[in-house]
Amino acid sequence: MKRTRFIIFGVVAILITAYAISIIPSIRRHSERKRITAALQSLPLERFVAAVQALARDKKATNGMAPTMVSLRELVSGGYIGRDDTRGLEASGAILSVTAVTTTNATDPPQAWVRVPALGYDMCLMADGSVQGIIK
Repeated sequence: MKRTRFIIFGVVAILITAYAISIIPSIRRHSERKRITAALQSLPLERFVAAVQALARDKKATNGMAPTMVSLRELVSGGYIGRDDTRGLEASGAILSVTAVTTTNATDPPQAWVRVPALGYDMCLMADGSVQGIIK
C-alpha cells in the first residue's frame, strides 16, 4: 500500500514538474510582449518622425538615395534622438520605416511605423499608434 502511494506521488510530482517547465517559455514570451508593447506605446512619435525624416534627408544628400528602413541604433548613434527616447528598446533591433509600408496583402499591416523583432513574431507600432503582433 505504501509503495503504491509512493509511486502515485512520484508520478504526480513528475507531471507537475513537466507542466511547470512547459509553461516557462509561454510566460517568458508573454512578459516580452508586454515589455515591448509598453516601450512602443511610450515612444515620442513626433520626435521619431522628425528624426527619421532628418536622417533620410541627410542620407539622400550624402549618397543620393534615401533609405526605406532605418535602425534605431542608427538614429541614436547619429545623434538624431537621445538614448532616453528609446528606453526599453535599446537592444531590441528595432527598425523604423521611413515611408510607412502600405501593402495590399490582407495578412500584412497597412502601415507599420516601427518593427521590433521577437521570437516568432514582430511587434509593430502602427501609424495610428496601435501596437500589433505580426507572425513571421
